[in-house]
Amino acid sequence: MKKIWTFKQKLVLTYVIFIVLPMSVLGLGAYRLYSQAMEKKVSDFVQQVAVSTSSNIEMYIRELEQFTLMPYYNRELQDMLTAGTAAGESPDADIKLTLEKNFSFWQSQRGSIENITYFSKPGEGARRIYSLSYLLPGLSIEQMPWYKTFDNTDALLATLSLHRPEASQLVQNGEPLQVFSLIRRIYYTSTILNTAGYFQVDFTLEDIERIMSRVNSEKNGSFFVLDADSQVVYADDPVNPELLASVAGLQAGGDGPRIIDLDKRKTIVVQHPVGKMGWTVVGYVPVSRIVSGIASVRNSMLLIGIVCIAIALAVSTGISYSMTKPIYRLISLIKRVEREDFQIEYDNPPAQRARTADPQHHPHEPAAGRDDPPSVPGGDRPQGKRAAGAQIAD
Repeated sequence: MKKIWTFKQKLVLTYVIFIVLPMSVLGLGAYRLYSQAMEKKVSDFVQQVAVSTSSNIEMYIRELEQFTLMPYYNRELQDMLTAGTAAGESPDADIKLTLEKNFSFWQSQRGSIENITYFSKPGEGARRIYSLSYLLPGLSIEQMPWYKTFDNTDALLATLSLHRPEASQLVQNGEPLQVFSLIRRIYYTSTILNTAGYFQVDFTLEDIERIMSRVNSEKNGSFFVLDADSQVVYADDPVNPELLASVAGLQAGGDGPRIIDLDKRKTIVVQHPVGKMGWTVVGYVPVSRIVSGIASVRNSMLLIGIVCIAIALAVSTGISYSMTKPIYRLISLIKRVEREDFQIEYDNPPAQRARTADPQHHPHEPAAGRDDPPSVPGGDRPQGKRAAGAQIAD
């Protein structure tokens, strides 16, 4: 059976449609726009942090590059490094002791220096290797991973990303030490056309850790450093292999914010290069972390929306009742008239309100038709008791 809606129900439903529906759409739209704005804001912030961190690391590398110029600041020491090389002479114990003292002093200038080594160039007299650490038996410059590439170029400086130092290969216990190196070309004191040897300085990640710890102390994202081979140089926590693969695929596409799916969660990823070292600072933050950060705003909007809807329903119901009450009253009177029930009264009818508002109306005069009995269908209206008595007398 088809349900028939009353006029009051239809009126309330109309109010609900025109009040609740727009408010719900506006609320959801505002929340969606706010979420997108927060996502854009966090993405820009993480990108700025990545750029700033990359700049800090690059400035630190430049300081290390200046440190590798130490042999050139002392002409006497430079002569000791290159003395007797062309003539095939062997360095005496005094020269070796002097060089080791200078190396130790330079090492004390920076706490991140792990080792300093000097290699004479092959083919230029006797082979010399001076180092602060223990040298492996039979160690030669040809075994260095940077030598072949560096020797065939005219570059003054070469870099070597994260690797294990040669002396640490004898250590069996504990976690292997990881260092990165800068190698400076050393020329003869008499000319800058011929290379006398190479000055290698190994640095630990102590200063890199200090830079990255300041960044990762924030709760807006996590950052780590990759090298050109997608090897993690530094990270506070283990890096997800899926994230490494995704970052490796994004490197050719620029350094702007990207959104990738990581463990079935959308994640914002940013990256920025670090210059000569070939490193890249990578930052990432899950989108769910942004959404959880604005949960209070969402809950407040929902609460306000529910309260507004409840108030709107109460007001619309009251308005509908006040509008339909006179109509239902009039309908009830009409139905009584249809049943020939003329003993009806309608409080303050429109005609009486009009007479009351008329300035020529005399309140002491009875209103026409106020006390007259209702007309009888099919006959004239009775004229009172006298008229009735006359008819009986006849």
